[in-house]
Amino acid sequence: MQQLELAALVCAQAMARDPRYAPIHDTAALVEHELGRMNGAITELARAVELDPKFFEAQMNYAAANLGIRGFERAQTAYRSAIAIRPNDYDAHLGLAVALRGVIGDEPVPAAFGAKIDAVSKELDTAKQIDDRRPEAFFNEGLLAYDIEMKRTKTPEERTAVLDRAKASLRSFLVRAHGKAGYEDAIARASERLGDIASTRLFLRLPPAAPAGAIAGAARCSVIGTSRRARLRLLTASAGSPRRARCRSAATPRRAGRG
Repeated sequence: MQQLELAALVCAQAMARDPRYAPIHDTAALVEHELGRMNGAITELARAVELDPKFFEAQMNYAAANLGIRGFERAQTAYRSAIAIRPNDYDAHLGLAVALRGVIGDEPVPAAFGAKIDAVSKELDTAKQIDDRRPEAFFNEGLLAYDIEMKRTKTPEERTAVLDRAKASLRSFLVRAHGKAGYEDAIARASERLGDIASTRLFLRLPPAAPAGAIAGAARCSVIGTSRRARLRLLTASAGSPRRARCRSAATPRRAGRG
């Protein structure tokens, strides 16, 4: 704690000398975040992106910080700005999907439900196209189907299709996340959801799931990597109604500095 307080003091002194230097505001925000001062972190990040809208890391941190306090609209704006800077960044598309999903979850009866689901799915599909080996998009895809889409199904056929998609996505996540540090909580949640899916089928008396071989293709993967530079952690494994910020999107922190 003393080291963090010292770091905060150093940042304050640096900002006093050059208040328009965006990277120092980004660094100060990371320190504020570690100290548990989210309001201070968001204030510094807002200043960083105001000073330099093309500062990718600050946009990502600002998005993750807002996601952590359920500021989904601001998070969406920041993730879109980050994507405009780096169109092929996995975490930016994943984070935008989480922010879009959060808005759906916050609305009792969301307008244009199908279009909003499609928007989330589009970002998750883009993330998978960028790096099919990473597990986070599959986790979020499974929760999108089971936690949100399932609630608005009307026929047994619709329910069966949604449950099958959720099951396939969560199994794909488990294969990719197996043995990887940092995914323990998400693995437990995915396993719990798979049990829920089986119980839901019994409760609704739906037809049995497709044989495992039918979804084996979706579960194939190779070894994943999670090297990231310093960044607020977006718990993408929390998938849209974030219980904590990590973003994350399950990535290790990124280094402070310009992207």
